[in-house]
Order: sequence, then structure tokens, then C-alpha cells
Amino acid sequence: MDIIFLIGRIALASLFILSGTQFHFKPEAVEYARAKGAPSPETMVPASGVAMIAGGVMIALGIWADVGALILLAALVPVSFIMHAFWRESDPQSQQMEFTNFFKNMQVRAA
Repeated sequence: MDIIFLIGRIALASLFILSGTQFHFKPEAVEYARAKGAPSPETMVPASGVAMIAGGVMIALGIWADVGALILLAALVPVSFIMHAFWRESDPQSQQMEFTNFFKNMQVRAA
């Protein structure tokens, strides 16, 4: 059973590690956050990338995994409300996309 938990931890963590490394340090990410009205995108986008990488690595390695999960939580909640504010969208397709991303970040299944 331990191998199943290890595989699960690595699978979960890889989502955050890949997101942090492949998106959060690109200039396009800062511009996207600026377009969404995020505060201090030059600082906050890389900071959220560091949080996702750190939290993901901690979970993957099982070293202070609970602290890693709290780091991810602390990053995802404000990011979700700022970057995926589906209630601000007027276009139905954009609203659905942001709705999906918001609840994906919150780990809630939308009906």
C-alpha cells in the first residue's frame, strides 16, 4: 500500500511542480496576471511559482508534506479569487473556463 501512496503523492505534486517551473517564471505569466488585475504581478507571479514548486517538492518527497500542502493552499486560494473570478466574466465560454479553473484550484467538483 505504501507504493500506492507514493505514486499518488508524486502524481499530485507533479502538477504543481510543472506549473511552477513551466509557467510562473515566464514574462507572459506576468502580463496575463496584469491583465487580470492582480496586485504586483512582477513579484507575486514568481512568488506563487516558488510556493508551488516548494509545496510540490515537499509533498512528493514526503518531507513536511503537511506544511507543503499548507503552502499550496496559501498560494491557491488568493490566486483562484484573483485570476479565476468567473463571476466577472460576461462571455459564457470565458465564464465556464474560469469557473472550471476556480473550482479545480479549490479542489471542489462542480456539478
